[in-house]
Amino acid sequence: MPELIKDLENSLYHYKAYVFEVTDGDTFKVDWDLGRRTTADEIIRFSRINAIELKDDGGEAAKQFVIERVLNKTIILKTELDKRGKTKYGGFDRFLAEVYYYTEEGWINLNDELLEAGLAVMYKRK
Repeated sequence: MPELIKDLENSLYHYKAYVFEVTDGDTFKVDWDLGRRTTADEIIRFSRINAIELKDDGGEAAKQFVIERVLNKTIILKTELDKRGKTKYGGFDRFLAEVYYYTEEGWINLNDELLEAGLAVMYKRK
């Protein structure tokens, strides 16, 4: 018997994307594969975290951390959903997403890795 997917609705909204520019420690630009031979250049903002700002001590280190892991590489994005179940935008019209990159050990959540490295904090909603 085939494996049953119990929570299919919440497993949607995973996208493959190619990172072509890193803006800072929690924002970058991607060529986003939307499926069905459709791609789009988009600005992605890391979901639920806030990296050190470029102007602050550690800001360049946060940006470099992201560059080393994902620049010029294919990643997986899991977009955040709003209350209606639609893909959520953050400030400045950026998509919010969990960011995963591949290593020999498997897929790593870059959002969590930035937190663990002390280069980001949990985002506090106002």
